[in-house]
Amino acid sequence: MKLRNIRKTYHNRNNDVQALKGISLDLDTNGITVILGPSGCGKTTLMNIIAGRSDYEGTIENVPEYDYLTQQFNLFEDMTVVDNLLLVSDDMNDIDHYLNEFSLVDQKNRKVKKLSNGQKKRVQFIRALLHKPGLLLCDEPTAALDHDNAVLLMEEMKKLSDRIQIILVTHDILLSKQYADRIITMEQGVVIRDEIIHEKQESHAGNRMKKRNLKDTAVLSVKNMVSRLPHTCSQILLSTISIFSLFVFCNLYGNVSKQSNYSETFANGENMIVSVPQQTTSSAGENISGYRVKYTGMTTEDLFSYDEIVQAVKDHPQIIAVEAFNSRQYVSETDAYNDLEYQRMKMFDLNAYGAVSDDMSWAADRPVDSPVLIPSNSLSVTEAGERTYLYTELVKTSRIQVFDLANGYQDLPLICGSIPEDDSVIIDQNTADLIMKNEGYDSYEQLIGKTMILGTCYYRNQYEFTPQQLYEPIEVRIAAVAGIHNDLIRMVFFNKGIARNPLFATVVQDLQQVRLDYVRFIVQPGSDYAAIAESLDAFFHKPNVDVTVYQGKGLGKEHAFYKSPSGLLIYGIIVILIIGCMYIISEVFYRKRMIKEKNILHTYGYSPLMENILRTSMIMILSCILSAVIAGPAGNLINEFASKHYYQPFMSFSLPLLLIVSLCIGVFMTVLERIIAGR
Repeated sequence: MKLRNIRKTYHNRNNDVQALKGISLDLDTNGITVILGPSGCGKTTLMNIIAGRSDYEGTIENVPEYDYLTQQFNLFEDMTVVDNLLLVSDDMNDIDHYLNEFSLVDQKNRKVKKLSNGQKKRVQFIRALLHKPGLLLCDEPTAALDHDNAVLLMEEMKKLSDRIQIILVTHDILLSKQYADRIITMEQGVVIRDEIIHEKQESHAGNRMKKRNLKDTAVLSVKNMVSRLPHTCSQILLSTISIFSLFVFCNLYGNVSKQSNYSETFANGENMIVSVPQQTTSSAGENISGYRVKYTGMTTEDLFSYDEIVQAVKDHPQIIAVEAFNSRQYVSETDAYNDLEYQRMKMFDLNAYGAVSDDMSWAADRPVDSPVLIPSNSLSVTEAGERTYLYTELVKTSRIQVFDLANGYQDLPLICGSIPEDDSVIIDQNTADLIMKNEGYDSYEQLIGKTMILGTCYYRNQYEFTPQQLYEPIEVRIAAVAGIHNDLIRMVFFNKGIARNPLFATVVQDLQQVRLDYVRFIVQPGSDYAAIAESLDAFFHKPNVDVTVYQGKGLGKEHAFYKSPSGLLIYGIIVILIIGCMYIISEVFYRKRMIKEKNILHTYGYSPLMENILRTSMIMILSCILSAVIAGPAGNLINEFASKHYYQPFMSFSLPLLLIVSLCIGVFMTVLERIIAGR
């Protein structure tokens, strides 16, 4: 080994300290080479440079295979003596021989941390002998040893030095002179004396430590984990908490976001596509359709037929519901030949909407206003058994909008109940709240199986209702309550097909003769609403009517944190930061040990990264299994909370998500250990 002009400078805050000032040495023979000098002269710095643990200026050539006995006990403290030695050699005969020679046979199965300092030094030395290097570097090998142990160690070194080169740093001048074959004296970073006492034969490169395979590394990882069982258990516990917390957060955030987006879409009417006249006139109020009550410019050519709507729904699978009933119905001309007002409208081509006769009746076949939800206390039965309904102020505020589910859509989020297959209905939360208020129910669950009365009416006077204006009401069973609401309307859904529900049939006898002056579609949340509206507009192609995305605005209600994904995200970030800090603290606490053990692994042919990955993987697998076990009952508790507050389940077990979370935490742990412990 040749050292040429070795320099080392430490850059401190206030000044630079030159520890080595151009050291040049030939270290090419066996025997014990002792480096002497006062503290701070650069002895240990030179040793660290030779061992590749410090950067430097200059060149070093022909470094043999070496082992380094540092002042610290470079051992796996929690592993047994024999396991530390098995890191280097699988030959138990050699191991037993050296244990016997160094009087450590009785200690072979004890953990290293329970040994005395002298015994630890001997274990280190045995490991070096098993390594069979060409060079043994020793930094203060006799420090912290009593005289007997120091002599024992030096005697063994003397025997070994006939076969390999030993370089040791020491303050013990007497001991070094007794055993040294060469003494190099340093002072203030330079060599001031180089004395050869005994000539020795030329040194050799030594046995190169073989690279350990995956199996060896896995065995070491298991031993490492088992030897530190409390620490391993704490890591598994922390990892389980982390995996479970992030799994719950991701699950909650995904489901709550989905529910929130779905719910908000309905609440604001974002997924509604409506027909809007191209010309409007001013009006004091705005109706639920999103445009002014009074408008102009429409003619009979702007009316929508049943066949058109059915075909439009077929052509657009994103449509999930069609408004079943909210428009004025028009009869064909052949069936209206006695309807003078209808003929007058045709004759003068008056606006289809708003044309009225002298007695203020609408110029159409029984124009129908929005359906109403009729409270049971509005029903009275005459002596003849006829049912009549008393119109109260409550009826005027009980308007509903009725939709028919389309394209087989059955994914409405249900709070309770099930999708009906008969004439039963699904109601939204607004409608459910009104029924509970009218009928005195306490929960949504109580509504399932109960009947509700729906009626349709038309009016001769905008400000009054009379019993004669009510079509025959129908009673329908409530099959389910959907977890949606709209800030402007109440929604009731039939599942019998477009215009096939019994409420529609109370007014319309012949679907082919139906003409609607207004249509409304609901499309799947998350669809391209503008593109669908553009396609529908092109399909209908009405001269004075546009089919467009609804432009109304919701009420912007405040939401609790569990309704708001953004609020949940803040909690999630806080949880992630806390978990991250816990990991960092736990890793920093063991930083010195990790650095020491990585150096040991690197020296003896192991890949510290691979050992880290294998150890972390085993911890993650155990933690993932525990998290999966915990996720079941925890998910049930969270879903019970959701159910009590009338939400869809917040938690659903997803093995892929659990594995992804585990992988992310495992990668984080591995990278964190690499950063903290260094290379």
